[in-house]
Amino acid sequence: MKRLSALLLTLCLAALLTAPALAYTEYGAAYDATGLLEDAFLRTLGEETLADLSRRCALEFRLDVVRDLEGETIGDYARIFYENYDYGYEDTDDGLLLMVYVTEDGDGLALEEYTLYGEGMGFVFLAEHQEELEAALDQGLRADAWAGDLAADRRAFAAALEAYVEVLEQYAPDDAAETADSGAGTASDAAEPHLGFVTDAAGILTEEEQSRLESAAARITEEFSCGVYIVTVSDYTAVASGSIGDVAEAIYRGYDLGYGPERSGILLLMSLADRDFDLVAFGYGNYAFTDYGKEALADEFLDDFRYNDWFDGFSDYLNYSAEFLRRAQGGEPVDWQETPPSPVFLFFASLIPACLIAGVVCAVLRSRMRSVQQASSASAYLVPEGFQLRTANDVFTHITESRVRVRSESTRSGGRGGTSINSGGFSHHSGKF
Repeated sequence: MKRLSALLLTLCLAALLTAPALAYTEYGAAYDATGLLEDAFLRTLGEETLADLSRRCALEFRLDVVRDLEGETIGDYARIFYENYDYGYEDTDDGLLLMVYVTEDGDGLALEEYTLYGEGMGFVFLAEHQEELEAALDQGLRADAWAGDLAADRRAFAAALEAYVEVLEQYAPDDAAETADSGAGTASDAAEPHLGFVTDAAGILTEEEQSRLESAAARITEEFSCGVYIVTVSDYTAVASGSIGDVAEAIYRGYDLGYGPERSGILLLMSLADRDFDLVAFGYGNYAFTDYGKEALADEFLDDFRYNDWFDGFSDYLNYSAEFLRRAQGGEPVDWQETPPSPVFLFFASLIPACLIAGVVCAVLRSRMRSVQQASSASAYLVPEGFQLRTANDVFTHITESRVRVRSESTRSGGRGGTSINSGGFSHHSGKF
């Protein structure tokens, strides 16, 4: 009986201790792992506000409040949530997730950090409006705003989410679903489905500079039937996990960039935080911009970017992209080519080392024969009184000469040209500026 009572007591205590950890609330698109935030606000936000915005924009907007990252960074944890719970609008991956990480303190909740994670069209929407969204969220998602009791924490949370929703309503497109189904058929389709040829989310260009670059990129796209794009962001790592190449591919796919049914084009993505860039090509762009070609193209604008001369750098990028496309149109894309060395060069290249080696060998042999001298006649080489000749004459008879043909094999290094294309059909060149 005592054992049974002890077992029941243990189970009761375990249930009491684990109950707070299991408490959570979920209302439509809003999830709160703490179960401590205001239910009425979350219900309206998740079941009405975010749901209506998702239907209007064909993007799923979600909110997840978590209390543990399980050893992951918040960016990776957001990606795991997004993938494991199959977020995204209807049958697509298009969506934007706001994840807020909080812990419990003595008075209520303590805000640790938050992140925004998007995929598909949600990612590119975030890339374009990241600054506005974060400015809105910072009104309440700040550590100092959560320094009071639970009621103050709830007010700060509500203020941040209300400002966030206002930005979503202001910038989210009404015709996202219609445009996403249209695809990319012509240059004008590629120009402005959601994204122009030049998108300056980092805010490093003036309106006049962006307009001039946009016009130049549109002209090049029309002339060569290959899209040429520029995208700048403040920090690609704050938008999504993965390399800058992964982010560039997500933008290319999400905005349906490219010209024609093959979606041919090249995109220059710049991230200002750590001064990263990526050149990504697709379709015909893989032929026109080889591995060597993308590296050579980057050399043309990097010298400007290192001095923060953005407009001149982008102008060089567009001008040389047009030249590379012109070369490709003529059947000779810019690529690495091996030039065979001339026969004269090969002769001297082999003669000089041979002479040096022979000189060293002769010098060594000569140093070992300092006590030896050449005699004037053969009799000098006879041991005294060891051999007697009645007549001694030196008579020249002949010379024996042996010749051996030395064969040399020349090798050529090949396979350095062309384009390396990944399984998704993209080719890249990344680096720093």
